[in-house]
Amino acid sequence: MTSLRYRIAEQSVLVRAVGTDLVERTDPALSARRDTEPDEAPALTIDMWDSAVSGIGMPRAPWVPQELAPLGLVGSYCDSRFMTAVDVHTASLSIFDAATSHGVFWLHDARRMAYWQSASPLRLILSWWGSRRGMQLTHAGAVATSDGAVLLVGGAGAGKSTAALACLAAGLHYLGDDYCLVALEPQPWVYGVYATAKLRPDSPSLLPALRPSVRNAARLDREKAIIDLAGTHEAQLGVGAPIRAIAVPSVTGRVGVSAISPSAVLRAMAPSTIFGLFGATPGSLHLLADLAPRVPGYRLEVGEDLDAVVDAISSLAAS
Repeated sequence: MTSLRYRIAEQSVLVRAVGTDLVERTDPALSARRDTEPDEAPALTIDMWDSAVSGIGMPRAPWVPQELAPLGLVGSYCDSRFMTAVDVHTASLSIFDAATSHGVFWLHDARRMAYWQSASPLRLILSWWGSRRGMQLTHAGAVATSDGAVLLVGGAGAGKSTAALACLAAGLHYLGDDYCLVALEPQPWVYGVYATAKLRPDSPSLLPALRPSVRNAARLDREKAIIDLAGTHEAQLGVGAPIRAIAVPSVTGRVGVSAISPSAVLRAMAPSTIFGLFGATPGSLHLLADLAPRVPGYRLEVGEDLDAVVDAISSLAAS
């Protein structure tokens, strides 16, 4: 049994795994949150294993395939206490018990973990746990200055990763490019979770200094580049910051900023978050809908001048 402690959203998380193969594929994304001297009981415990490497099979599921919702939630095993989801694309199962704050993650074969799954591991369990504590794992990037953070929201290809990594290269704090934990109280706040970034191999933000940190360099003909940042930029991987602005990037060829309505922010933020989390929880849309009017929203046009993108984001953080 391998046990690791992390500190996520200022709370202790214990992950226990059978063997090391699954840990080797999940820990790099979480390593910047490693807690080497935990001084409190874990707020969340996750047990995980895979069958192919450990030899421990998965018990027969007590539900029939017809009980699976289109996004993977097992409706008969989701209620105010339990959440259960099957990911047929990755042959994995996630379960969370809110009463004990205990999660279980099973994968058929750790050696075949999907690259996107290893870039943001355990995200369903973390999202369900966060929702019980007034937080929402949100499909968003986030960067911060000493003034506060800018949340970068939008669907795939919007420019979140390009903008976030441009800010990282300029010295800003990096809280994520794909998933972050967002809280409303006592004020809108964003917490970093993963120390990774995902980019198309031809992205201008894949700077030469980042290329040695690409973990899947041999498979870029069929995968996005997964960049491990903990080894090279650990000092810039922020814990959390107050949200000063929400920006919706769009790649237009020029750089510009214009104010948008809370409803436009919500339309950019909610669909990809909810679909990416298999429908999330009943409170997910409510939290995002409450967040949108509490923070100024902007459309951020992203062009080739990445320095101008950084300047625009820094100005939003200071507003």
